Amino acid sequence: MGAKIFGWEHIVYLALTLIATGVIIFFVARKAKKTSGDGFLRTTTLVTGIVFLCAIAANRISCAVAFKDATALLPKSLCGTVSVFFSLVLIFGKKNNAALQFISTTALLTGAITIFYPDFIGQLNYAGEATGFLYMPTITGIFHHSMQLFAALLVLITGYCRLEIKRWAVAPVGLAFFMVYGRLLSDAFNIANSIDAQLLNGVTFTSWYIIELIYLSLYTAALLIADTLTVPKEQRFLTKLFSFFKRVFHLTPNDGGQRDGGIDRSIPPSL
Repeated sequence: MGAKIFGWEHIVYLALTLIATGVIIFFVARKAKKTSGDGFLRTTTLVTGIVFLCAIAANRISCAVAFKDATALLPKSLCGTVSVFFSLVLIFGKKNNAALQFISTTALLTGAITIFYPDFIGQLNYAGEATGFLYMPTITGIFHHSMQLFAALLVLITGYCRLEIKRWAVAPVGLAFFMVYGRLLSDAFNIANSIDAQLLNGVTFTSWYIIELIYLSLYTAALLIADTLTVPKEQRFLTKLFSFFKRVFHLTPNDGGQRDGGIDRSIPPSL
């Protein structure tokens, strides 16, 4: 009998992962505050990126071997693509770069969804038999999703990545890249992938398209909240937006109520 979602192995793994994530990030954030410069955080994110890349590589190799399919070396899901891109950004990207803002917030969503509901647990092997929790494609799959969540929380909580509304546009550009990649695999190279399927089997609203729309909505809301909490009122995006509409629609109050040749229309005429 194969492993199950919310079976004891999954629950134990989930508990250990969340505890380890919380403890490690707590001590990293504490150490970073006491350390001058960005050297410590840069080293931490570099090591995280290397471990992350090894995790997704192990997952793709194990899938290729287990299912006797060389094309499985390529990431064929949104989550797999996010893991590859995120690990490379951590390794080669600078602190607080635009790509990091996009990919960390994307990974926060995909990682959280999947470690809590990893629908590939108990997947069938090449012979059609149900597998256990330690089946290599399964354990490496849930581990690289755990790295998504850990890395996203790490860069966001420690301030290695700051959410800024002025870089909002990087998200739709990044999502478009993912969609083009998925369509190329499917249509141009005839490589089966999950772009037209649900991220979670049987859950209709978890297709790439719907998840990306949900993400974009949450991403926009998060940027607006961060902007409101961290930016002075006169410099906030919403403040500037409202000021713009006031100017466009002439909603700003008139000086002394003067308009129409100097006649004050705010005072009713005498009868």
